Amino acid sequence: MQKPIAGHGSPGPKDVGGRGRYPEYPEGKLSCGGIDWFQAHLAKHDVSERNVSLYEGFIPDCFELYEHDPERSGKFAFALVDVDQYEPTRIALDWVWPRLNPGGILVADDYVEGCPILASAAIRAWLDTVCETERELIGLEDTQLMIGKAFT
Repeated sequence: MQKPIAGHGSPGPKDVGGRGRYPEYPEGKLSCGGIDWFQAHLAKHDVSERNVSLYEGFIPDCFELYEHDPERSGKFAFALVDVDQYEPTRIALDWVWPRLNPGGILVADDYVEGCPILASAAIRAWLDTVCETERELIGLEDTQLMIGKAFT
C-alpha cells in the first residue's frame, strides 16, 4: 500500500482536533505529482513495471481497480498501510487483512498509542475487531506497528 499518488482526500471528523499536537492532512497534501511522475521516478531507479501496479485515485476506489485487474489478484505476504487519515486507514486495514497470508506481516504506520484521531484511532479501532488469536503484535518501531497474521 502507498500514499495516494494524488495526495490525501478530504479530511473527515476523526482527522481534526489535535490543536497543533498532531499533524494535519488537508486534501491534496503529500501529492507526489501524479501517476506519470511516479512512473518516471520508478523507472529512474530501475524498478520493473512487472513488479508494480499503480492505481490512481483514492481508497477504496483503488482497491476496486485492483480487484478487477486480472494480473494482480491474490494474497499478500507483506503489506504496509500508511495513509495517515482515519477513514482510509480503517478501510485499508479491513481490505488488506483478509488478503494477508497466514504468517504474513502487516505494518500499520502512524500509530501513536493514545492518539484519539487520525490513523492511530483507526488502527486501535481495527485491532479491537480482530480476534487476538488471529493476530500477533510483533512490535512498535517509532510509529510503525507490526502485526503478524496467525496460522489458523
